[in-house]
Amino acid sequence: MSFRNLVEMLEERGLSIAHTTIMRWVHQYGPQLEEKVRHQS
Repeated sequence: MSFRNLVEMLEERGLSIAHTTIMRWVHQYGPQLEEKVRHQS
């Protein structure tokens, strides 16, 4: 799924967010989420 696909999904729900914002979220929070997922499995 691309960042632009996520933007479209959010727009369908009434949220207007740029794909670059999602990209920043992924870079900022991705490593933390990955670590949590690895520890849960």
